[in-house]
Amino acid sequence: EHDHIGALQGMIVSVDSDTQFKMAVLNDESDDNNAMHPGMVVTVTIQSGATFGVGQDSVTIPSGLSFASAADLMVGQGVQVHPVSVDQGVVTTDEVRLRFSRISGRVAAINGSDLTLDNLPGLFTTASPAITTLDVSTSAQTIFIINDQVGSLSGLATGDNVSVAGWLFKTTGTPTLVAAKVRKRPAED
Repeated sequence: EHDHIGALQGMIVSVDSDTQFKMAVLNDESDDNNAMHPGMVVTVTIQSGATFGVGQDSVTIPSGLSFASAADLMVGQGVQVHPVSVDQGVVTTDEVRLRFSRISGRVAAINGSDLTLDNLPGLFTTASPAITTLDVSTSAQTIFIINDQVGSLSGLATGDNVSVAGWLFKTTGTPTLVAAKVRKRPAED
């Protein structure tokens, strides 16, 4: 387990192979001269034997979801990589940790404590294959913000625009986001 000094955080914008993906840099905590600027897209090469894990803050990840190998990578995931080397926009890493993804969408369905989102950002709908819906799994630990007040799942209705933050998992079929926070966005005029 590395400490987070020297880590590079970003969002996956494409998965090119089982050893490479492209990431938009969100935060560069490395202290080398190859500074990565927020918004810059870098290619990440995954070293053989690299470790994968979930950077979770005491949230229970539902069974059946994993982030254990490059096969679990998908667009939209927030990740933190530990750079072993950086060369002309190519970062080689020995560790990939799943971090928060922040995604906006529209509530298409509410099933118990789970939401289905559609109207997703273009990053998902232009992916190959296209991702048109996300399953959002909520729990007792999920924080709901409804009209700038702490609320609950009951404050949401089909058709509401929401922003969700949590861990995005690639699953067979519809990807699943384990929500730490769900915020209802005001209706757009």
